[in-house]
Amino acid sequence: MAFIPTGSVASIVGFTAVVQTLPEFQSMIDGIFNLNVPVGFILILSVCLIAAITGSSSSSIRIAVPLVMERCQKAGLSLAYIHRVSCFASSIIDELPWSSAVIINMDIADLKLKDGYPPIFVSSCVATLCGTAVCAIFMQLFPYLP
Repeated sequence: MAFIPTGSVASIVGFTAVVQTLPEFQSMIDGIFNLNVPVGFILILSVCLIAAITGSSSSSIRIAVPLVMERCQKAGLSLAYIHRVSCFASSIIDELPWSSAVIINMDIADLKLKDGYPPIFVSSCVATLCGTAVCAIFMQLFPYLP
């Protein structure tokens, strides 16, 4: 019973490792940083993009934060801002239909994706998007909070 969920997770982790080695991946990250938008939005976009590719919030933190931290600090964001906002942002789209948690839980619950995914989307994607926006605004207004 555990082989299918474990294999699903392992395939996503392997895919992530391959994607990171591609030169197009670094070009994509560079393209995000060349956008003419506030650096806080670039941080959120970078973390979300990597969470979408990997299907995992912890993987997106492990991959995205080291890639964007130096650039965000040069743009004036504090480490506290980078940490808090990226933790919120990693959860916005890590629950897309191809993420390991969704695949495993749909199989365990014996649900089809079209039946079980809409409530997951609202509770994990929409709610965390609102939370990320509030966190980013709050950290922008009060940057010296511990």
